[in-house]
Amino acid sequence: MDHQLYIVKNALFDIFSFNEDLEEAKKDIELQILDLWEDFVSVDIEILAPSGIAFRNLLKNYLADEYAL
Repeated sequence: MDHQLYIVKNALFDIFSFNEDLEEAKKDIELQILDLWEDFVSVDIEILAPSGIAFRNLLKNYLADEYAL
């Protein structure tokens, strides 16, 4: 908590959220991760650059570990 705001971040994906309500900050981080999923995993792998493919694999592995997928 900083200046009456909860700060939630995920250093691996370089994303963060802040809110006066911790649950809202967490929800925003989850939405950002879902956006990343849509941008990198839900697309045809053929359109991704090699760095995008690497990021896609990182995201899939992270979520598989985090949520036991």
